[in-house]
Amino acid sequence: MTTSERFLEVLEGLKIGPYVLEKDCGVKNAQAKISHYKKGVTKAISGDIIVQLCEAYPQVNANYILTGKGDMFLKEQPAEESKEIKASQIKVAYENIIKDKEKQIEALREEINRLTRENDRLVGENSIMREQIGIGERKSSNKSA
Repeated sequence: MTTSERFLEVLEGLKIGPYVLEKDCGVKNAQAKISHYKKGVTKAISGDIIVQLCEAYPQVNANYILTGKGDMFLKEQPAEESKEIKASQIKVAYENIIKDKEKQIEALREEINRLTRENDRLVGENSIMREQIGIGERKSSNKSA
């Protein structure tokens, strides 16, 4: 088993994916890097990702990832400390999600405003053109269904 395969095995053992690694651990482009490895675009997971994983999850045995020796995880931390780490990671993930959603909402508001202005401009142009060709306001149909 290669270093990269053991790295992916540890991710499975932690029950996290590349998204969590990217958002919670600060690994830039983790999703893309791991995807490229799985698709064969790159031959190995880079060492910086392994280091950041081990820093974010102190229970991970870096020696296991690098050499295959020892257990995947180091001796477990006390339950209270482990809960604090997970709670803080959840909080960070939640805050990041909220920030992302707020950015999306703001972008959508700007798009709505842009489209409203464009619609107003087109309605104005339509009125002017109707006036110029002398057809006035649009008449509604008298046909019944």
